[in-house]
Amino acid sequence: MIYASGKNDTEVIIDSLGIKMHNGGEYRRMKYKEKREWQKIHIVIERKTHKILNIIVTGNEVGDIREFLPLLKPIEKRNRIRKVIADGAYDSENNFRHCDEHDIKPLIPVHISATGHHGRHRRKRIIEQLNVDRTRGKNFHKIPSKEKRIKSLKIWKNKSGYHQRSLVENSFSVFKGVFGEYTFSKRKDIKEKELLLKAVVYNKFIA
Repeated sequence: MIYASGKNDTEVIIDSLGIKMHNGGEYRRMKYKEKREWQKIHIVIERKTHKILNIIVTGNEVGDIREFLPLLKPIEKRNRIRKVIADGAYDSENNFRHCDEHDIKPLIPVHISATGHHGRHRRKRIIEQLNVDRTRGKNFHKIPSKEKRIKSLKIWKNKSGYHQRSLVENSFSVFKGVFGEYTFSKRKDIKEKELLLKAVVYNKFIA
């Protein structure tokens, strides 16, 4: 379900949030040996307004990286996305390629152990963030030590504005504070509708 703003230019933040599937309580779970179950909400929020632009509900076992494009593509139909901020769970060649092809600036940190032996879109970020360049054949630069890569990544995060990603944590805190950390519905399909409805109410709440 989409909550697109229809703006010409926007910057977005992507992340995921775990929600309990019921509120049995820790005592009941321990006494009856109930399995702890979670739903995962994958969310895109607008950086300036904190409004939810898109939301996908999956099981807790679904990885974040595969939901990056399904979250972005519907929004791009009504919005001109200039920048997307996400954590390292979304680091992939496909995600960087999509951003480059659609003129979106991705603020996504690459893995600290990454080298230049990757697709050209991800390699570009590895060089930019970690100061690693293995694109010159036999004359490639010496790979920096782990300490230097960590320092380079820290500098990149500070200069790029990556730390604005913390805004989504504030949104999650408000979401859980208003609606709780669990769903009331029992059926999976109804649980999804409940979470989507809460997202609509959340947008009205912060307007």
